[in-house]
Amino acid sequence: MDDDELEQMVRSGLVRRADETAVDVGLVAVARSDARRRRGLRAVVVGATAAGVLAASVVAGVVLSTGQSGPTAVDASAREDPSVTAPEASAWRTETWGDLQVDVPADWGYGGAPDADGVACFAGVSLDADGAPVRARSMPPGYVGRPILLTDVCLSIDAGAPVQGPYVWLGAQIEPGEVDLGDGYVQQTVSVVGSTVTVASDDADLRRRIIESVRESERCRSELDRSGPIQHDRSENADAEPVTLRVCAYRLVAEGSTVGDWELTYAADLDTTALEAYVGAVAVGDPPRDQCPAIDYQLGEAVVLEILDGDGGVLRQDAVNPFYSCAGIAVDADRVWPLETTALTPDMARPWVVGGVGAVIHGDPDLGFIGPQG
Repeated sequence: MDDDELEQMVRSGLVRRADETAVDVGLVAVARSDARRRRGLRAVVVGATAAGVLAASVVAGVVLSTGQSGPTAVDASAREDPSVTAPEASAWRTETWGDLQVDVPADWGYGGAPDADGVACFAGVSLDADGAPVRARSMPPGYVGRPILLTDVCLSIDAGAPVQGPYVWLGAQIEPGEVDLGDGYVQQTVSVVGSTVTVASDDADLRRRIIESVRESERCRSELDRSGPIQHDRSENADAEPVTLRVCAYRLVAEGSTVGDWELTYAADLDTTALEAYVGAVAVGDPPRDQCPAIDYQLGEAVVLEILDGDGGVLRQDAVNPFYSCAGIAVDADRVWPLETTALTPDMARPWVVGGVGAVIHGDPDLGFIGPQG
């Protein structure tokens, strides 16, 4: 079986996305209930109408053990120690989650991480560093996972599974401490600004270097009110030259079905080439309008695109609605979810739907997002 056949086999086992934004809570709850009362690695198939359905050729087994060596915390605000060597920019990249950010090897891919119930969707490498679906011939050496539902293929990650490579989990609800995973691998978790960073590797220097890079995030706003303003670090010179396109991805953290705030799941700064391609595509877009006047829905994922000057000041913030049926961009928006938007086209999306965007945001695959497969 070649790589294309293997990829198609995996794709055929995934559910097609529906035009909804709510996860099938009943089926997910069953998977999580089973995870709490069983040990050992167990495949769980759950419905995921809000999650992206993602092709991946290898399911990497990872473990979550109950043994810790004691609490560990990192003071992310105190990073003045000159002995901490910053990673080389050419070989490392910065990943962001909420209030924290951490440096990881630049060639690592993206995947999932376990939630509070020990269920990960998807547990392993699913996208490469550029954001493309992984194939066996180009498997990244490690991955960065977030506790976000990526596919309907989920795993209960209890003790007993073999480790197939290093990873960093952001926001996984794991007690701080160290766990011996066997075969030389150690999983180390630290608490940082109300969240966690978990690093697993058989290389102690790599673990140390990643953990020492953990710090507070200084890019996007880590939280946004559900209906509040999104204004952030406005430039002092409105006529300054734009040089950077900043991607800030959010998910709605619901309390019940209608109340919640937006939390940051991913951030990245893109160069002038991406910025110019995006701005040029938006400039020739259709006039803003209500893209889905007949559909009543709750937006669960959103993106704020910040156009920055050379000093990092924000010249413009555009709000992106990635919802499959109503995808659009509100230029120079004042909140996350404006009613009237310019219809989102592939030319508008592809400059910034790269890297980890596909691991946290889902939508129409014709626009470059992760969508129905098979």
